[in-house]
Amino acid sequence: MKKFFAFVLFFMPVFIVSGQVIYTDSREDFLASMLRSKIFRENIAAKNITSERTIGYNRNDTTGHLIYEARYDTRGNNTDWVAYKHGKVKMHNTASHDDSSRLTGYASYNGKGKLKSMSTNTYDKAGNLIEQDVYWKNTKTTATKIFKTYDNRNNVTETKSLDSKGKLKNHIVYTYYDDGSKKQTIQYSGTGKVKRVWNFDCNPVGISEAKKFKDTSKVCIHFETDKDGNPIKIKEEYTGAGFLGRTLRNITKYDKDNNMIDASSYNLKGKQLTHWSASYNQSGRIAEYIMYKAGSQKTWFRTTYSYNNDGNMAESVVYKKAQVPFSTMKYVYTSSLASPKK
Repeated sequence: MKKFFAFVLFFMPVFIVSGQVIYTDSREDFLASMLRSKIFRENIAAKNITSERTIGYNRNDTTGHLIYEARYDTRGNNTDWVAYKHGKVKMHNTASHDDSSRLTGYASYNGKGKLKSMSTNTYDKAGNLIEQDVYWKNTKTTATKIFKTYDNRNNVTETKSLDSKGKLKNHIVYTYYDDGSKKQTIQYSGTGKVKRVWNFDCNPVGISEAKKFKDTSKVCIHFETDKDGNPIKIKEEYTGAGFLGRTLRNITKYDKDNNMIDASSYNLKGKQLTHWSASYNQSGRIAEYIMYKAGSQKTWFRTTYSYNNDGNMAESVVYKKAQVPFSTMKYVYTSSLASPKK
């Protein structure tokens, strides 16, 4: 559990792939993520940080053990990410970037240094990802080629995926309203058959209609205000591709800085299946993450984050019960590169 949280909430923003997924993020969300990544990189570069080590502690453990190591170039880009188990390399990921800090190449290796997967990215003059080549174990043969096209607002309009023989595997078409917000996304198979449809509107959805969402989803984005009058963006989705194939109602909330602050999922009878929340400090960095027991406000896991004077994460503590630490991770920053242990 602690490894999952550390990876998702800290390292994933660094190894960001410049592109939009099928429907879950608008260009606004994408740009906000890129901005947070830029701020992170600038902070790493300004402090001349070249490597970071994550030390894990379980309950009463005072010795600690190395879990992760990240390395950075002079621009603050994450160039290496290493996972350790019992002091030895379990996985090693590498990344390359261009002069604009865009991700141009990514590779993943196992503990013995054997390639597991690799990808290369190509961008247009506007900085949009237009081609991604994916390789599995064999760098001589492209497993998948992904091509993207954009409109004059730099919104993706089409995505095509081709297999190793150049045959179309997947085709996604995106349409937008006049104000630039998403209207509809349609996913086709390689033979042109409609696989899924996402409609972006805010008309009410009845239970009987929602039950029909097998190959069609509905996404609604609207705004409310918090107790201080700040805007809260709320995204509501009805999707048939949910947990165990059931139609779900997912609700996610974002603060004025586009940070996700709450997420929950429900079945069509209104029963809550999952729920978590997050809060942030004045600098916009995550301060607390809480996963709740479904259908209640009882905490299942709670993680708190603290930072050093440079603004970098110093410690994260996971609690399973009130004030008793379940596990702790400390982040150690250095200005010298060290080779990963073998």
